[in-house]
Amino acid sequence: MFSDFTKFAAVSYALAAECDCETGCPRCLHSTACPQHNEPLHKDVGLFLLDAISP
Repeated sequence: MFSDFTKFAAVSYALAAECDCETGCPRCLHSTACPQHNEPLHKDVGLFLLDAISP
C-alpha cells in the first residue's frame, strides 16, 4: 500500500486542484468524520504539500 502513496497523492492533488471552490469543500477536501469539523484544513496548504510529494 505504501508503494501507491505517490499515486494517491497525485490523484488527490488533481481532485482538489480541479475543484472550483476556494478553500475546500466536501467534494475535494472535507471529511464528514473529522472531529474538528474540518476547521484546521486549508486547501492551499494541502495543494502545496500534495505537490511536494507527487511525482
